[in-house]
Amino acid sequence: KMRFSPVEIVAWAGAQIHWYNTTAEAHDPGVIKEDGSFVAFLEEPVAAGAASAVFSPLARIDDNGKLIAFTIHYVCGRHRNEQGAIQVIPTP
Repeated sequence: KMRFSPVEIVAWAGAQIHWYNTTAEAHDPGVIKEDGSFVAFLEEPVAAGAASAVFSPLARIDDNGKLIAFTIHYVCGRHRNEQGAIQVIPTP
């Protein structure tokens, strides 16, 4: 069974995240919008046996201008049963 490993990570806002594909198939991490469409994090899928380009989650700011933590729940656009999460925390 293919999956993202680790399934969940914690990263600072603005951190550089990449995926390494140890399978024989390409994978495409991204999110599913409310309308059901898929939005990839990267310009190109992660090729078999290759490292991805860098994905860097931006900070979120609440209505009071304060940086807040949030979680990005993501899937593989090619294999929707493969899921992961990135907990993004504000930089100090």
